[in-house]
Amino acid sequence: MTRFLIFAALLLAFVAWLFPHRLLVERVLIAPLRRHGIEVDIGRTRLSWPPGYELAPVRVRVGSLRLSLDSVRIGVGLARLRTIEVRACGGRVAVRLQRTPRSGPAARAEIEGIDPSSCIETGSLTLAGRFGAAIDARGLSWNQAAWPTGASASFRLDARDGHISGTLPAGSPGSGRPIGDWSFERLHAEGRAADHRLDIVRGVVRAQGLEWRADSVKIRIGASVASSQMEGSLLVRPLGNAPRAKAIMKLLPQASDTPGGWRHYRLAGTLASPRLFPVQAP
Repeated sequence: MTRFLIFAALLLAFVAWLFPHRLLVERVLIAPLRRHGIEVDIGRTRLSWPPGYELAPVRVRVGSLRLSLDSVRIGVGLARLRTIEVRACGGRVAVRLQRTPRSGPAARAEIEGIDPSSCIETGSLTLAGRFGAAIDARGLSWNQAAWPTGASASFRLDARDGHISGTLPAGSPGSGRPIGDWSFERLHAEGRAADHRLDIVRGVVRAQGLEWRADSVKIRIGASVASSQMEGSLLVRPLGNAPRAKAIMKLLPQASDTPGGWRHYRLAGTLASPRLFPVQAP
């Protein structure tokens, strides 16, 4: 009996060693992405424990976007994926996949300590800082490139010591919108997404000596930034006497201050051309 167990163990190890794991990963995981225009290059593929595969390094290309990942670990269960863990951008992304009886495939993602500037190249936009997030999504589909009809997600985003500059992409090459050069100390946002709609339930940004607060901002996502409509409520107030904060407040439409020194605006227009309309205090 002992000899049989030893022989079986050696046979399994031999089969596992010779099995074309890279070919399996290419056909099952990478090929569907490539059919949707997502190019993925893998450095090496190896077995890992708990059962799964570790891919390292990984390079992803989607149009002008370039993404460099240190490693991707894929945990497998009975007949399907269970977990995905990504090490990149100085942090990690952990995704747990499951299937619910009512809404089908679901996923929870947790993002910790990501600095996009260290691993993402966009060509026209620079985004830096330390980002963390939690995302819960339902109604997903591995067979669709676009957001599936009926799918929904809720999210929480936190960032600190951030910087953004460059040009927002638009519908055609060379028609992006310059956004200037901005830094922020803190960013927090909570919301949900469903059916080409993004709702920011609450958002707070502290930047350039100002505090911005967004409430119930609704964004209808279109084919481009210029065709994406938005509306909601926006409040802003200075946090001190910084010269740049004073200059920005003078550039904003005049509005009466509310308790706490807030100016209240109604936000409308498109993502490419947002407009502020003063809300006068009663």
